[in-house]
Amino acid sequence: MMDNLQDQVQIVMSYLKAWQGSQILITKEEEGDIDQTVINLQRLDMENYEHAFDDYLPQAALQLAGVGQTINEANSEPLPYGQFDIPLDQIHEIQCNPEEIFIKTDRGTYMISPV
Repeated sequence: MMDNLQDQVQIVMSYLKAWQGSQILITKEEEGDIDQTVINLQRLDMENYEHAFDDYLPQAALQLAGVGQTINEANSEPLPYGQFDIPLDQIHEIQCNPEEIFIKTDRGTYMISPV
């Protein structure tokens, strides 16, 4: 597990705050599947789930809220619930720069960049 995880997450939040009001692209790779989502980032929140009884629900997640759509080869679909959650359990690596945020967890990898 990484040292100063809280500090790393705060750095991620500061980059995302700088991108609020802009479109961002989220590329998620999970178990070999790649999904891309474009969001007009309006709000971001850190959500802690006290009752994560379900193994699929994370204990903490970064919520990126705004109007968006998920893109695949065939078509695009509106983003359900108007938000995209990035689970923050079991983080292995976080890298940030002004062009891209990279988060690697047990569940998958996430790349976030302004469009």
